[in-house]
Amino acid sequence: MNKLQEKTALKRIGEVAYNRNSEKMTIVEYNDCDNVVVQFENGFRTSVQYGNFKRGKVGGSLKSRKIPLHIRSVMSWWNNKRKINKGSENYNYS
Repeated sequence: MNKLQEKTALKRIGEVAYNRNSEKMTIVEYNDCDNVVVQFENGFRTSVQYGNFKRGKVGGSLKSRKIPLHIRSVMSWWNNKRKINKGSENYNYS
């Protein structure tokens, strides 16, 4: 890491932003603009790009991931199926 990168890293460590779920996240490690480690208030850490951090496009912490992914995908499929067939009298969900 050269001196400019070190200066940038020192400036950005501790920077706070909020994601689209209004969860507070803080930069705890800055390696370069493509490798930034952020930590949420509950201790969950993830690696993101700095631009996505600034825009709030960071996946939620564990708080928003209580439902496992495979169950969420089935729930999403079911809700979409219900929206499509809502106007019809015959509910055939198979």
